[in-house]
Amino acid sequence: MKNCFSFGTDTEHVKLLDEYGCPTAAQLMSEFIYNTSHTAEAIVYEMFKFPDSHKLYIQCDAILCRGGCREPVCDSPNSKGQDLATDSYSLISSSTTVYVFEPSDDNRKT
Repeated sequence: MKNCFSFGTDTEHVKLLDEYGCPTAAQLMSEFIYNTSHTAEAIVYEMFKFPDSHKLYIQCDAILCRGGCREPVCDSPNSKGQDLATDSYSLISSSTTVYVFEPSDDNRKT
């Protein structure tokens, strides 16, 4: 996983993962934990929203590696390594939409 960001309906966005797959906003998102079944999981710590919308979009690039991928080393800026080269068949984008309502919002559906 790499290049994750979130955005609202305006042009404003927040980068969550960099091109190496390391969190750029550690208070918002954890590192991805990779396992032997070739899946990965991360935690979004804080829910936030943009002032122009109750919709929060999150989009990430997933790399499909032939023969396995190197996991990022995020604890040291000098040991991250190089950005993984990708071709049009090995990079896919995934996204999700989250609806964020404030506790005082009377328009939310129950």
